[in-house]
Amino acid sequence: MSTASPHTSIWTCAALVCLAGLAVLSCGSNPMPPETPYWMELPHSDHIPSYDERIRVEEPPELLYEQEPVYPQAAIDAGQEGKVGIQALVDWNGAVREVRVAVSCGYPALDESAAAAAHLSRWKPAIVDGYRVSVWVRYSVVFELPE
Repeated sequence: MSTASPHTSIWTCAALVCLAGLAVLSCGSNPMPPETPYWMELPHSDHIPSYDERIRVEEPPELLYEQEPVYPQAAIDAGQEGKVGIQALVDWNGAVREVRVAVSCGYPALDESAAAAAHLSRWKPAIVDGYRVSVWVRYSVVFELPE
């Protein structure tokens, strides 16, 4: 049983009022729209490369948001660890359009988890001759149990 001080409800109300005020402020009109990244205004190419096609780029894709993969409980219980090689098609808009497990860690559940997380990642697209282009990227996802 926890013991609350008599001031707890006052602070709770103050926090709610503060949060409500922030909600109102954030919902109001913003005179300064957020700045659009320069690359979003570039034209794009509709070419979709094959998974083994190499494209020389001026600016490589850059990872903006990486979804953390779920470590399956059954894999944790079994003591499974490994490194999964992911190959992902990043389209001209920075979304992951297709994912392949290029190198399996030997545990299908870990491979599937890494691939599912890759689908949710967001990238700055590659740039070629001033155009946003789709390219394949490769990276690794490591599953390690805490010691």
